[in-house]
Amino acid sequence: MLKIEDERILQEKISPYICTLFDPMKKIFLLLLSLSFLSATAQVVSSDIAPKQKELFRKNKIRSISGWTFSYAEGKIDKNGQRTSFEKLDKDGNQCEEVYYNATGESYLECTHVYNAGNEVSTVRYADGTPNLNKWVYEKGEKPGSIEKRSSSKLAGKEKWVFVYDDFSNLISEEYYDASGTNTYKKTYVYKYPGTLIEKNEYDAYGSLYARTEYRYDASGNLKEKVQFDGANAISAHYEFVYDRSGNQIARFTHDNAGNVKELTVYLYYYYQ
Repeated sequence: MLKIEDERILQEKISPYICTLFDPMKKIFLLLLSLSFLSATAQVVSSDIAPKQKELFRKNKIRSISGWTFSYAEGKIDKNGQRTSFEKLDKDGNQCEEVYYNATGESYLECTHVYNAGNEVSTVRYADGTPNLNKWVYEKGEKPGSIEKRSSSKLAGKEKWVFVYDDFSNLISEEYYDASGTNTYKKTYVYKYPGTLIEKNEYDAYGSLYARTEYRYDASGNLKEKVQFDGANAISAHYEFVYDRSGNQIARFTHDNAGNVKELTVYLYYYYQ
C-alpha cells in the first residue's frame, strides 16, 4: 500500500513538481511524482489519443506504468493509496499487458495484447481463461478511407467495427455492428487540424446523442482536461491531468459534478534501459 505520511514529507518527496491549484488555506495539494470501473478508467493509455501517446511512450522508453488512487473526503485526501492499474508497454509504445485491481488489492482483470505486423491488435488473451473470441483481422472497408475490424471466430457472426479516417489519418468515426449485423452505436470525432482531438460524440442505435466529451490542452499540447457530458448536456465526468517535463502523465484528478476533487491517481513510471 502506498502511503502519504504527511504534507511536509509529501512536498519534500515530490519537489519540484508540486503546485497548489486550490485554496492554499484548505491545504489540498497536487501530488505530482516525477517518475471503463474505478480501475479501468485509472489507466494512462487512452484509445482517443492513442497515436500521440504511443509515440511518446516509444520516445521516452516507457516499459510499464503503475497507477495508485487516493480518495478525497470533505476536501481531505486519504493518505492510504490503493493500487488500481498496471500497464506494460513494448519498445514500440504498444500496450501489451494491462491489469486492474479491486479495493482489496486483488486483480480482477488481466489481459495481454498481441499485435500484427501493422502494429494493430490481433489477439486479446485473458489470464482467467475467459474464452478468447478476440482474434482480430483488419481489411479495407466499403466506405472511403475506412478499415473494418472483424473477429476470426465464427461465433462472432456479423460483428464488426468500422473505422473511418480523414486525409491526416485521424479517426473521424467509429461504428459497431453486433453479431446480427445491427449497428448499435456510433462515435464521431472532431479535430483541430492537423490532429488535435477536441470533441467526441457518441450515438445509440437510434442515432440519438447520449454522450459528448470535450478535450482541452495546455500550451505544450498535453491533454489538460477531459469533460464528459450526458445526453442532456449535464457534466457526467470531469478529469484533470498533470505531466512531468518529458510529457508523461503523472497524475489524474477526478472531480464530482460540483467540481470538487473526489479522487487522485498517481502514476509511477519504469523505463527500458
